[in-house]
Amino acid sequence: MIHIPPQGNFTTEITAEVDVDGQIKYIKIGMAPGLPNILGLSSGKLKAAFSEPVQRIVRNMLQKNRLKDYTFSSEDLPDKSLFGFEAYTALRDSLDK
Repeated sequence: MIHIPPQGNFTTEITAEVDVDGQIKYIKIGMAPGLPNILGLSSGKLKAAFSEPVQRIVRNMLQKNRLKDYTFSSEDLPDKSLFGFEAYTALRDSLDK
């Protein structure tokens, strides 16, 4: 189970609580400076939009048995010519591969 607890001033990093065989582990997931702008995410929409990629990247880490801190960057974008919602969905969907 992945839980993202409420975190006061959400900027571009969250701490996720991950249940691994009954033991809670904490990892930090962030976004590199500039990435929210590429994805077209305002500060008001950032937290909600960030939840889905966080859950997918943590799921992938658990499948590989390599849970660790992670920072999304423009290098994670599968198509660097995209901007806004198209860039966001491409990033999100790339995490399913």
